Amino acid sequence: MQYFIAGPAVVNMFSNDMLVSTSRTLINNSLSVEVSAEDIRGGFGHQLFGKYFHTSALSMELEDSMWHLDWLAHALGSDIAYGADIMQSEELTIGAAGAGTLTGTPADGKVYIAIKGTDAYFTFDVTGQAFTASAPFYNQIVCARYIATDATARYIRVSANIVPKEVKLIARCQLFNGSAADGTSATRVGYVEIVIPRFLLDGATSLSLTSTGAATTPLKGTALAVPSDECDEASGYYAEIIEILDTSNWYDNAFALVVPGGNIDVDMPATVTLAVNAYMNGGGYIRVDNADLTFTSLDTGVATVNAAGVVTGVGAGSTAIQFVSDDNALLMGSVVVDVVV
Repeated sequence: MQYFIAGPAVVNMFSNDMLVSTSRTLINNSLSVEVSAEDIRGGFGHQLFGKYFHTSALSMELEDSMWHLDWLAHALGSDIAYGADIMQSEELTIGAAGAGTLTGTPADGKVYIAIKGTDAYFTFDVTGQAFTASAPFYNQIVCARYIATDATARYIRVSANIVPKEVKLIARCQLFNGSAADGTSATRVGYVEIVIPRFLLDGATSLSLTSTGAATTPLKGTALAVPSDECDEASGYYAEIIEILDTSNWYDNAFALVVPGGNIDVDMPATVTLAVNAYMNGGGYIRVDNADLTFTSLDTGVATVNAAGVVTGVGAGSTAIQFVSDDNALLMGSVVVDVVV
Protein backbone atom coordinates (compact mmCIF):
# COMPACT_ATOMS: atom_id res chain seq x y z
CA MET A 1 0.00 0.00 0.00
CA GLN A 2 1.10 3.55 -0.69
CA TYR A 3 0.48 6.62 1.44
CA PHE A 4 1.23 10.31 1.23
CA ILE A 5 1.38 13.12 3.78
CA ALA A 6 -0.47 16.32 2.97
CA GLY A 7 -1.28 19.54 4.75
CA PRO A 8 0.27 21.05 7.87
CA ALA A 9 0.44 19.33 11.22
CA VAL A 10 -1.31 19.97 14.51
CA VAL A 11 1.49 20.83 16.94
CA ASN A 12 1.42 20.49 20.72
CA MET A 13 4.10 22.22 22.78
CA PHE A 14 5.03 21.02 26.26
CA SER A 15 7.16 22.81 28.85
CA ASN A 16 8.09 21.13 32.14
CA ASP A 17 5.55 18.37 31.40
CA MET A 18 2.75 20.92 30.96
CA LEU A 19 0.86 21.41 27.69
CA VAL A 20 1.34 25.12 27.03
CA SER A 21 0.19 25.47 23.43
CA THR A 22 -1.80 23.65 20.75
CA SER A 23 -1.66 24.98 17.21
CA ARG A 24 -4.33 23.84 14.74
CA THR A 25 -3.92 26.69 12.25
CA LEU A 26 -0.44 26.15 10.83
CA ILE A 27 0.20 27.16 7.24
CA ASN A 28 3.66 25.63 7.14
CA ASN A 29 5.77 23.24 9.14
CA SER A 30 8.91 21.65 7.78
CA LEU A 31 11.29 19.07 9.19
CA SER A 32 14.93 18.96 8.11
CA VAL A 33 17.57 16.36 8.97
CA GLU A 34 21.19 17.02 8.07
CA VAL A 35 24.45 15.11 8.50
CA SER A 36 28.00 15.69 7.34
CA ALA A 37 30.16 12.94 5.84
CA GLU A 38 33.89 12.46 5.55
CA ASP A 39 35.41 10.21 2.91
CA ILE A 40 37.64 7.43 4.19
CA ARG A 41 40.31 7.17 1.49
CA GLY A 42 43.78 5.74 1.13
CA GLY A 43 46.11 3.57 -0.87
CA PHE A 44 46.92 3.81 -4.54
CA GLY A 45 44.69 6.29 -6.29
CA HIS A 46 43.38 7.58 -2.95
CA GLN A 47 40.56 5.03 -3.09
CA LEU A 48 37.25 5.45 -1.32
CA PHE A 49 36.69 2.75 1.32
CA GLY A 50 33.80 4.24 3.22
CA LYS A 51 32.29 7.33 4.76
CA TYR A 52 32.21 8.55 8.34
CA PHE A 53 29.02 10.41 9.14
CA HIS A 54 29.06 13.10 11.82
CA THR A 55 27.65 16.46 12.91
CA SER A 56 24.00 15.50 12.57
CA ALA A 57 21.15 17.93 13.17
CA LEU A 58 17.35 17.91 13.11
CA SER A 59 15.48 21.19 12.85
CA MET A 60 11.87 22.22 12.43
CA GLU A 61 10.22 25.42 11.25
CA LEU A 62 6.60 26.32 12.04
CA GLU A 63 4.43 29.15 10.79
CA ASP A 64 0.97 29.77 12.18
CA SER A 65 -1.73 31.96 10.69
CA MET A 66 -2.82 32.93 14.21
CA TRP A 67 -1.13 34.95 16.93
CA HIS A 68 0.75 32.99 19.63
CA LEU A 69 2.25 35.03 22.46
CA ASP A 70 3.34 31.80 24.16
CA TRP A 71 5.45 30.90 21.10
CA LEU A 72 7.28 34.20 21.27
CA ALA A 73 7.75 33.85 25.02
CA HIS A 74 9.49 30.48 24.68
CA ALA A 75 11.50 31.50 21.63
CA LEU A 76 12.82 34.62 23.40
CA GLY A 77 13.29 32.96 26.78
CA SER A 78 10.67 35.16 28.45
CA ASP A 79 7.86 34.49 30.89
CA ILE A 80 4.32 35.73 30.28
CA ALA A 81 3.22 38.25 32.91
CA TYR A 82 -0.10 39.94 33.60
CA GLY A 83 -0.90 43.59 34.16
CA ALA A 84 0.66 46.04 31.70
CA ASP A 85 0.61 49.80 31.17
CA ILE A 86 -0.98 50.41 27.78
CA MET A 87 -2.25 53.38 25.79
CA GLN A 88 -5.92 54.15 26.43
CA SER A 89 -8.11 56.39 24.28
CA GLU A 90 -11.47 57.94 24.99
CA GLU A 91 -13.72 60.80 23.97
CA LEU A 92 -14.93 63.39 26.50
CA THR A 93 -16.26 66.94 26.77
CA ILE A 94 -14.22 69.61 28.52
CA GLY A 95 -16.21 71.90 30.87
CA ALA A 96 -16.59 75.66 30.66
CA ALA A 97 -13.66 76.18 33.01
CA GLY A 98 -11.48 73.49 31.40
CA ALA A 99 -12.49 70.72 33.78
CA GLY A 100 -12.14 67.18 32.45
CA THR A 101 -12.60 63.75 34.01
CA LEU A 102 -11.18 60.51 32.59
CA THR A 103 -12.75 57.09 33.04
CA GLY A 104 -9.34 55.56 33.75
CA THR A 105 -6.38 56.58 35.89
CA PRO A 106 -3.15 57.54 34.09
CA ALA A 107 -0.18 55.60 35.42
CA ASP A 108 2.19 58.55 34.91
CA GLY A 109 -0.25 61.35 35.82
CA LYS A 110 -0.37 62.68 32.25
CA VAL A 111 -3.11 63.04 29.64
CA TYR A 112 -2.75 64.04 26.00
CA ILE A 113 -5.79 65.73 24.43
CA ALA A 114 -6.69 67.10 21.01
CA ILE A 115 -9.87 68.72 19.77
CA LYS A 116 -11.87 66.04 18.01
CA GLY A 117 -10.99 65.94 14.33
CA THR A 118 -7.49 67.36 14.78
CA ASP A 119 -4.07 65.84 15.47
CA ALA A 120 -2.60 68.59 17.65
CA TYR A 121 -2.21 66.99 21.10
CA PHE A 122 -1.41 68.92 24.27
CA THR A 123 -0.23 67.52 27.60
CA PHE A 124 -1.88 68.19 30.98
CA ASP A 125 -1.26 66.89 34.50
CA VAL A 126 -3.89 64.62 36.02
CA THR A 127 -4.77 64.15 39.67
CA GLY A 128 -6.48 60.83 40.01
CA GLN A 129 -8.80 61.05 37.01
CA ALA A 130 -9.36 64.82 36.97
CA PHE A 131 -7.43 67.49 35.05
CA THR A 132 -7.86 71.08 33.93
CA ALA A 133 -7.30 72.02 30.29
CA SER A 134 -6.37 75.44 28.99
CA ALA A 135 -8.75 77.95 27.39
CA PRO A 136 -8.70 76.65 23.78
CA PHE A 137 -10.30 73.42 25.01
CA TYR A 138 -13.18 74.96 26.99
CA ASN A 139 -16.53 73.37 26.02
CA GLN A 140 -14.81 71.29 23.38
CA ILE A 141 -15.23 67.61 22.56
CA VAL A 142 -11.74 66.15 22.73
CA CYS A 143 -9.89 62.90 22.13
CA ALA A 144 -7.86 61.94 25.20
CA ARG A 145 -4.99 59.51 25.34
CA TYR A 146 -3.11 58.31 28.39
CA ILE A 147 -1.12 55.38 29.76
CA ALA A 148 -3.11 53.22 32.18
CA THR A 149 -2.71 49.79 33.74
CA ASP A 150 -4.77 46.96 32.28
CA ALA A 151 -4.77 44.12 34.81
CA THR A 152 -5.89 41.57 32.20
CA ALA A 153 -3.23 42.38 29.60
CA ARG A 154 -0.54 39.73 29.01
CA TYR A 155 2.97 40.73 28.07
CA ILE A 156 6.51 39.49 27.62
CA ARG A 157 9.73 41.45 27.94
CA VAL A 158 12.34 41.00 25.22
CA SER A 159 15.62 40.74 27.09
CA ALA A 160 18.85 42.09 25.67
CA ASN A 161 20.35 38.77 26.78
CA ILE A 162 18.14 36.24 24.99
CA VAL A 163 18.30 32.66 26.28
CA PRO A 164 15.68 30.60 24.38
CA LYS A 165 13.74 27.90 26.18
CA GLU A 166 13.73 24.17 25.58
CA VAL A 167 10.36 22.49 24.95
CA LYS A 168 8.91 19.20 23.76
CA LEU A 169 7.04 19.14 20.46
CA ILE A 170 4.53 16.59 19.19
CA ALA A 171 3.45 17.23 15.60
CA ARG A 172 0.70 15.09 14.03
CA CYS A 173 0.30 15.09 10.24
CA GLN A 174 -2.47 13.54 8.15
CA LEU A 175 -1.70 10.40 6.14
CA PHE A 176 -3.72 9.73 2.99
CA ASN A 177 -4.36 6.76 0.74
CA GLY A 178 -2.12 6.84 -2.33
CA SER A 179 -2.95 3.44 -3.80
CA ALA A 180 -5.89 2.44 -5.99
CA ALA A 181 -5.53 -1.25 -5.17
CA ASP A 182 -5.57 -1.34 -1.39
CA GLY A 183 -9.20 -2.43 -1.14
CA THR A 184 -10.41 0.56 0.85
CA SER A 185 -12.47 3.60 0.00
CA ALA A 186 -10.98 5.66 2.81
CA THR A 187 -9.17 8.86 1.86
CA ARG A 188 -7.40 9.59 5.12
CA VAL A 189 -5.94 6.38 6.46
CA GLY A 190 -4.05 7.59 9.50
CA TYR A 191 -1.41 9.95 10.83
CA VAL A 192 2.31 10.44 11.10
CA GLU A 193 3.37 11.71 14.51
CA ILE A 194 6.73 13.40 15.03
CA VAL A 195 7.88 13.50 18.65
CA ILE A 196 10.84 15.74 19.51
CA PRO A 197 11.57 15.33 23.25
CA ARG A 198 14.08 18.21 23.41
CA PHE A 199 13.48 21.11 21.03
CA LEU A 200 15.66 24.17 21.59
CA LEU A 201 14.12 27.30 20.11
CA ASP A 202 16.60 29.47 18.26
CA GLY A 203 15.71 32.85 19.79
CA ALA A 204 15.03 34.58 16.46
CA THR A 205 11.57 35.59 15.30
CA SER A 206 9.94 38.18 13.06
CA LEU A 207 6.47 39.63 12.59
CA SER A 208 5.64 41.02 9.17
CA LEU A 209 3.05 43.79 9.56
CA THR A 210 1.72 45.04 6.23
CA SER A 211 -1.33 46.95 5.03
CA THR A 212 -2.37 44.13 2.73
CA GLY A 213 -2.22 41.08 4.97
CA ALA A 214 -2.14 39.54 8.43
CA ALA A 215 1.05 38.76 10.29
CA THR A 216 1.87 35.12 10.87
CA THR A 217 3.61 33.75 13.95
CA PRO A 218 6.89 31.95 13.13
CA LEU A 219 8.78 29.48 15.27
CA LYS A 220 11.91 27.47 14.60
CA GLY A 221 14.52 25.55 16.50
CA THR A 222 16.81 22.55 16.64
CA ALA A 223 16.40 19.19 18.33
CA LEU A 224 18.81 18.22 21.11
CA ALA A 225 19.93 14.63 21.58
CA VAL A 226 18.14 12.43 24.09
CA PRO A 227 20.02 9.45 25.58
CA SER A 228 18.83 6.14 24.19
CA ASP A 229 17.09 3.71 26.53
CA GLU A 230 18.67 0.73 24.77
CA CYS A 231 21.48 -1.00 26.68
CA ASP A 232 23.62 -1.55 23.60
CA GLU A 233 23.01 1.84 22.01
CA ALA A 234 25.83 4.32 22.62
CA SER A 235 24.26 7.23 20.74
CA GLY A 236 21.14 9.22 21.51
CA TYR A 237 18.32 10.28 19.24
CA TYR A 238 16.62 13.51 18.17
CA ALA A 239 13.06 12.46 17.39
CA GLU A 240 10.68 9.59 16.80
CA ILE A 241 8.60 9.43 13.60
CA ILE A 242 5.56 7.23 14.18
CA GLU A 243 3.14 5.91 11.56
CA ILE A 244 -0.40 5.42 12.91
CA LEU A 245 -2.87 3.64 10.61
CA ASP A 246 -6.57 3.82 11.46
CA THR A 247 -7.19 0.21 10.42
CA SER A 248 -3.91 -1.35 11.52
CA ASN A 249 -3.69 -4.32 13.89
CA TRP A 250 -0.76 -5.44 15.97
CA TYR A 251 -0.53 -8.74 14.08
CA ASP A 252 -0.54 -7.27 10.54
CA ASN A 253 3.25 -7.13 10.23
CA ALA A 254 4.16 -9.80 12.80
CA PHE A 255 5.86 -12.99 11.70
CA ALA A 256 6.69 -14.76 14.99
CA LEU A 257 5.61 -14.98 18.64
CA VAL A 258 8.41 -15.55 21.15
CA VAL A 259 8.81 -15.61 24.92
CA PRO A 260 12.13 -13.78 25.40
CA GLY A 261 14.79 -15.63 27.35
CA GLY A 262 13.83 -19.17 26.30
CA ASN A 263 12.82 -21.86 28.81
CA ILE A 264 10.76 -20.87 31.84
CA ASP A 265 11.39 -22.35 35.31
CA VAL A 266 8.43 -22.73 37.65
CA ASP A 267 8.93 -23.62 41.31
CA MET A 268 5.86 -25.32 42.78
CA PRO A 269 3.55 -23.97 44.07
CA ALA A 270 4.56 -20.62 42.47
CA THR A 271 3.07 -19.34 39.21
CA VAL A 272 4.61 -17.47 36.28
CA THR A 273 2.82 -15.14 33.86
CA LEU A 274 4.13 -15.49 30.33
CA ALA A 275 5.31 -12.36 28.49
CA VAL A 276 5.05 -12.78 24.72
CA ASN A 277 6.73 -10.59 22.11
CA ALA A 278 5.68 -10.34 18.47
CA TYR A 279 8.60 -9.87 16.09
CA MET A 280 7.79 -7.62 13.16
CA ASN A 281 8.70 -7.58 9.50
CA GLY A 282 11.38 -4.98 8.92
CA GLY A 283 12.78 -5.32 12.44
CA GLY A 284 11.72 -4.64 16.00
CA TYR A 285 9.16 -6.22 18.26
CA ILE A 286 6.18 -5.37 20.43
CA ARG A 287 4.79 -6.85 23.63
CA VAL A 288 1.53 -8.66 22.96
CA ASP A 289 -1.45 -8.43 25.29
CA ASN A 290 -2.11 -11.94 26.62
CA ALA A 291 -5.81 -11.31 26.12
CA ASP A 292 -5.18 -11.49 22.36
CA LEU A 293 -3.69 -14.99 22.60
CA THR A 294 -4.93 -18.51 23.27
CA PHE A 295 -2.64 -20.60 25.51
CA THR A 296 -2.48 -24.40 25.60
CA SER A 297 -0.38 -26.75 27.74
CA LEU A 298 0.76 -29.91 25.95
CA ASP A 299 1.01 -31.79 29.28
CA THR A 300 -1.42 -30.61 31.95
CA GLY A 301 0.09 -33.17 34.33
CA VAL A 302 3.22 -31.03 34.45
CA ALA A 303 1.81 -27.52 34.12
CA THR A 304 -1.44 -25.78 33.34
CA VAL A 305 -1.99 -22.38 31.80
CA ASN A 306 -5.06 -20.17 31.95
CA ALA A 307 -6.48 -17.66 29.48
CA ALA A 308 -4.35 -14.87 30.95
CA GLY A 309 -1.11 -16.78 30.30
CA VAL A 310 -0.53 -17.67 33.96
CA VAL A 311 1.42 -20.95 34.21
CA THR A 312 0.95 -23.16 37.28
CA GLY A 313 3.25 -26.07 38.05
CA VAL A 314 1.42 -29.37 38.71
CA GLY A 315 4.17 -31.97 38.70
CA ALA A 316 7.89 -32.25 38.14
CA GLY A 317 9.00 -32.33 34.54
CA SER A 318 8.91 -30.32 31.35
CA THR A 319 6.19 -29.41 28.91
CA ALA A 320 5.59 -26.93 26.11
CA ILE A 321 3.11 -24.11 26.37
CA GLN A 322 1.75 -23.09 22.99
CA PHE A 323 0.22 -19.71 22.18
CA VAL A 324 -1.57 -18.57 19.05
CA SER A 325 -3.06 -15.27 17.96
CA ASP A 326 -6.83 -15.12 18.26
CA ASP A 327 -6.99 -13.10 15.03
CA ASN A 328 -4.36 -14.87 12.93
CA ALA A 329 -4.15 -18.65 13.40
CA LEU A 330 -0.90 -18.79 11.43
CA LEU A 331 0.85 -16.62 14.03
CA MET A 332 1.94 -18.90 16.86
CA GLY A 333 4.80 -19.85 19.15
CA SER A 334 5.72 -21.98 22.14
CA VAL A 335 7.96 -22.07 25.18
CA VAL A 336 9.28 -24.93 27.28
CA VAL A 337 8.32 -24.85 30.97
CA ASP A 338 10.45 -26.75 33.49
CA VAL A 339 8.58 -27.45 36.73
CA VAL A 340 10.72 -27.97 39.82
CA VAL A 341 9.14 -29.54 42.90
